Amino acid sequence: MHIEKNICESVIGTLLEINGKTKNGINARKDLKDLRIRHELHPQDRGTRTYLPLAPHTLSKVEKRLFCKRLFDLKLQDRYSSNIGKCVSVEDCKLTGLKSHDCHVLMQQLMSVALRGLLPKGPRNAIYRLCAFFNRICQRGFDREEMVTLEDEVVETLCMLERYFPPSFFDIMVHLTIHLGLEVRLAGPVHYRWMYPFERHMKIFKGYVRNHARAEGCIVECYLADECIAFCSGYLKQTDEFHYQECRNHVISNDVIIEGRQISSGTSITLSEELLENAHRYIPFDDSSTSDELDTLKWLAFGPRKHAMRYSGYIINGYRFHTKDVERVTQNSGVSIEATTICRSSAKDTSQVVDVGAYYGVIKDIILLDYHRFQLPIFRCDWANASHGVKVEEGFTLVNLNQGQNLYEREPFILASQAKQVFYSRESDSSNWASKSRFVSKIIKAPNEQERQALQPDNIKSSKDWKELVKEKTSPAFQEKRKHFQAIKKAQIPHTTSRRGFARATKDLIRAHQKKNGEAVNTKATETIAKINSIRDDLPKSSSMNLKEDALAKVLGPENSGRVRGFGKGVTLSKLSILTQRDNQMNQMKNKYEDLKDEVANLRSMVNKLVKGQGHNQSSESCEEVSTAPITSPNTMNVNPLNKNCKILDWMGSGEIVVEGRWSSSDPKALVHHVPIGLNAMRVWVDRVRKGETFLWRPTSYMSNIEEAMGSTVAWPADKTRMDG
Repeated sequence: MHIEKNICESVIGTLLEINGKTKNGINARKDLKDLRIRHELHPQDRGTRTYLPLAPHTLSKVEKRLFCKRLFDLKLQDRYSSNIGKCVSVEDCKLTGLKSHDCHVLMQQLMSVALRGLLPKGPRNAIYRLCAFFNRICQRGFDREEMVTLEDEVVETLCMLERYFPPSFFDIMVHLTIHLGLEVRLAGPVHYRWMYPFERHMKIFKGYVRNHARAEGCIVECYLADECIAFCSGYLKQTDEFHYQECRNHVISNDVIIEGRQISSGTSITLSEELLENAHRYIPFDDSSTSDELDTLKWLAFGPRKHAMRYSGYIINGYRFHTKDVERVTQNSGVSIEATTICRSSAKDTSQVVDVGAYYGVIKDIILLDYHRFQLPIFRCDWANASHGVKVEEGFTLVNLNQGQNLYEREPFILASQAKQVFYSRESDSSNWASKSRFVSKIIKAPNEQERQALQPDNIKSSKDWKELVKEKTSPAFQEKRKHFQAIKKAQIPHTTSRRGFARATKDLIRAHQKKNGEAVNTKATETIAKINSIRDDLPKSSSMNLKEDALAKVLGPENSGRVRGFGKGVTLSKLSILTQRDNQMNQMKNKYEDLKDEVANLRSMVNKLVKGQGHNQSSESCEEVSTAPITSPNTMNVNPLNKNCKILDWMGSGEIVVEGRWSSSDPKALVHHVPIGLNAMRVWVDRVRKGETFLWRPTSYMSNIEEAMGSTVAWPADKTRMDG
């Protein structure tokens, strides 16, 4: 246990660079120089000062505060350990006053949680392995063969630590970890030999001291007095037997409450029928919670009363539980349970197997069900989604208690005796988002120190931290760096092409960076436009110009790999070449489509002429068969047998011929797509389109312009229809 304490202090002192406890000081760096190893970590003399390069295990100031903040805010279970937050100084980034058991808890569990995501992967994994080693050898039971494997793994762990930590870190205490596995195999579990019980009992002895000049004598006299009183109290009448102080979470036997005891005042509640049924469903399933007596089974079968008692605290199995809404220094609301369930490896896996799965949640209510003769406690919990809300990452079990819990709304209850207590460490710093503010500009523009101090925000509590921030932002080095980036920003060409991005056409780029009078927007733009004009005249007239050699690339310089200037996010040269080939193929297909459409129109006109020559009376139906689009309500059309040719003019007033077709009817009752054409209108066949983008006089849900009405009939104003001959 003392080995664990000393190693814990060495790791924390080195990570936080605590004076007097760090193993990475100036002397350690000089040792590296004398040994002629790790030249990148050798101390560097810069004038009158010595600079120590950053090591792989070095934490930044922000990371040190985050490490201390996690330990300071951490709420543990009752009787799990002391309040470690009292030993943490977030402002000074120090841990002071740690006891042996505090170091034990840090090495076993908390250090891995606090270091999550702070160090590089190499040194972080080495510390994780060291913590896992101490956690494994301190278990109550072990396998001897597994302990042999653990002895080999700790040697690998020390080799990993040697890659990142200085040689001064590896003192005799770190070396002794190699022999701990053998000691466990020979002497048995560690908890039979460590000193924690004796150190706890020393607190009682220290309470006996009245005269600090004679501390040992005070302890002996008080101890003898307690022994005599305990012995004599058994023989004195009307005197209670002497008892030592019982455990804080002891359970008092009760004839009414079968398990545990409440530790808060209760509130009477009335359970609904559905809630009562769900709560009662779990009681008979637990064989250990009920007696084998027939009377108890009868009352269980009878069911509980609707009226129950609700509590905010309960003690059972030596653990203290509270509901999640109780504000305390400790965290006693986390629970877990192992239940038998049907599971599968993935969503595509059709073979389901029965296995034991772990479920995690927090206690919402503590309810004491009344079965007339006895009472049973149950916990109503909010459970994390086992499929999407629980995952294992780097050896940690991550639980999302805010994800959808609809899956467990009908099964929120567990027996109090089934609950295992856990605690959760909230990851409030896991977001990758950051916000931009103009706070630095306000600090720099403040005319005096008094106004700068008045700008201190609420989230910076320490005046010392605020003064350091102001000093950093107003330093000459920061001002020089700020002016450098401001000059870079001013040298950029202003974005004036709205939301389209930089156009590839040089004409649009030049026009966008000129004022109404023809002058450029700034001096940089003037030089750029002149350079574009000179380069554009020298470029060959080709549509397949390489984008790496066009005018824009020569003016603005080569673009970064994986990007194409002017085409937005996600476009690369390879993707652009594929898109260009696709566009060329689409244009070719459109041209072929136009040619085929003209051929079909010519064939249709030839068929109409042949039908007229044979005196066919149903020429419109023949045209319908060769048409490329369906004709609506052909039986209701008033078709002229002569089918006179006509031309349709643009109804919007331009007077251009947009369609060459055939007149069909002028009857106001004639239908076009189930709608009468009305007065001063004609029904016309569309045979050949001249301006396909012209809008229809009466558009429909599936036709809006002339091109879409090809081969069909349309309604058109009579004054915009010109008959041939």
